[in-house]
Amino acid sequence: MIDYAAYCLIKQHAANGHSSPQIAAMTGMNEKTVRKWLRKKAYQQRKALPRGSKLDAFKTQIAEWLGQADFTTVQIYQKLQKLGYTGGRSIVGEHLRVIRPRHHRAYQTLHFAPGEAAQVDWGTYESVQIGGTRRRVSFLCVVLCHSRYLYVECFLQERIEHVLAGLDHAFTYFGGVPRSIIVDNMKTAVNEHRPGQAPVFNPRFMDFCRHFATQSVACTPRRPNEKGRVESAVGYIKGNFFNGHDLRQLPADAPLESLNAQLRIWLDEIANKREHRELKARPCDVLAADQAAMLPLNLNPVDTGVTLTARVTNRCRVVCETNRYSVPPELSQKQIILHRSHERISIYHQSKLMASHVRHYGRYQDIMDPEHQSALLQQHQRSRADSERLAFEALDPVAAIWLVNLARHHPNGTHHIRQILRLADLHGTPAVARALRESHDFCIYTWHTVQNLLERHLRGQLPAAQPMAPTASSRPLLELRLPGPDLSHYPGNPSPPSSEPIPTSGTPS
Repeated sequence: MIDYAAYCLIKQHAANGHSSPQIAAMTGMNEKTVRKWLRKKAYQQRKALPRGSKLDAFKTQIAEWLGQADFTTVQIYQKLQKLGYTGGRSIVGEHLRVIRPRHHRAYQTLHFAPGEAAQVDWGTYESVQIGGTRRRVSFLCVVLCHSRYLYVECFLQERIEHVLAGLDHAFTYFGGVPRSIIVDNMKTAVNEHRPGQAPVFNPRFMDFCRHFATQSVACTPRRPNEKGRVESAVGYIKGNFFNGHDLRQLPADAPLESLNAQLRIWLDEIANKREHRELKARPCDVLAADQAAMLPLNLNPVDTGVTLTARVTNRCRVVCETNRYSVPPELSQKQIILHRSHERISIYHQSKLMASHVRHYGRYQDIMDPEHQSALLQQHQRSRADSERLAFEALDPVAAIWLVNLARHHPNGTHHIRQILRLADLHGTPAVARALRESHDFCIYTWHTVQNLLERHLRGQLPAAQPMAPTASSRPLLELRLPGPDLSHYPGNPSPPSSEPIPTSGTPS
C-alpha cells in the first residue's frame, strides 16, 4: 500500500510519457505496483478490518460498573481479572477514555475594584549560608488585585511573625490597606478549612486584620485559580529577579538584608514600571486608583511577633529554635515570657523587659550579652566573698570583731581575708586563731601581722642553732696555707708576698 504522494508521483511520470519500467526505476517501486496504480483512476486507501479485542466480552460489564460508581482504571482492571480477563491494563484505560471522557474545568476571569483586595502567597528559591548552616530563602509576595502593584520581601522562615511583618511592610509600601486580604490555606493564616465549610482563621492573623480594619478571605481548598494574580507574580519574580541570581555572592554578615535591598530596587525600577500584559498599563500608573479606594494606614504600631512561655536554664540561657540567648543571672531557672518577632528575641519577667537580642537563624549558637556575663561574674565573686567571710568568722569568736575593724582600716579587705585563710590551711586553725586574738589585742588588723605572730611562735618552738664541730676528714683543709697578695707594685710598699694561713672560724687553736 502506497500513500497518496507516491500515487501522484506515478501519475505525473505517466503524464510525461514514461513507461512502467521507467517509472519503477525512477521511483524505486516494483513494476507490478506501478502498473496496478496506473490502472486505477483515483487513489483508494485500503480500509482496515476491525480486529477483535480481549476486552470485547467485558465491555457491557464495564458500562454497568461505571453506572454504579466512578471507578478508576485500576479498580476496573482488578474487577476484570476476577472475571477471567487476561488482557493488559492499557487497553482498559483506552476504552474508559472513550466511553467516559474527562471534562476540563472552565474558569472565569475575576475582576476587582480599586482597593478591593490584595492576594498573598509564599515562594521559595535557593538557600544561603547562615552561620554554620544553610537556610532556604522564602519570599512573601503581595499583589494589589486591581493595579497589579507588587511587593516582595525575603525571609528565612515562613512563620506567623514573618507573614505579619511582611504584610505590615507591604501596607506601608502601598500607602494604604486593601479592604480584604486573600490567602491560601497556609497554616500561619488558616487553621482549618474543610470543603463546604467556613474557614477557621488563626487568631493571631485575625488580630492583625482587625488592627488594620481589613477582612481576611481564604481560597477554596485546591483552587489556586482563585489567587491567580499572586501565582503569576511568584513565577514572574522567579523568572525575572531570581533567575541567574547567585546567592553565594551575597555578603556573609548580612545576606538577607542585601537581598531585600536589591529586591526593593528591582520593584521600584523594573517590576512596578513594566507594562503588564493583561492590564495593558504600568502598575505604577494604576496605583493611584488603588490608593484612593484603600483604607488608611493605622498610625498605631502593630505587634507582629508571637508570645511564648519558657524556662531559663541554670546557665542563664533561654533556648529558642536550638539557639541559646543570655538573660540576667537573677532569672536563673525562672519562668519567663519570650516575645519572638522576625528580627528580635525579647525576654520579659513580671511585665518587665529583662533582655533583648537580635534573632539569629543559625543553629546551636550561643548569643550572649556582655552585660549579662559581667553581672554573672560579679555574682560569682560576691558569692565567693560571702563564703570566704563565713569561713573566716568560723576561725575564732574574735574573727567577727576582727572583720569590723578590718573594714574600718581597709575597705577592700578581701585580700587580707584570703591570705589569712591560706595561713589557716598551712599552719592549722588553732594557730591562726591565736594570732588573730593577739593582733586584736595589739589593735593591728592586717594579714602581715598575723603572719609575723605565727612566725614568732614557730621560731620559739624550734631548738637554738649550734656551731658545727670539725671532723677528722676536714682537719687538713683547715691547715691549708695560701700565699698572701703581692703588694710590691703599689708605691711605698715594696714588701714581697708572704704565705699566711686562711682564717677559718671555729678551728681549734
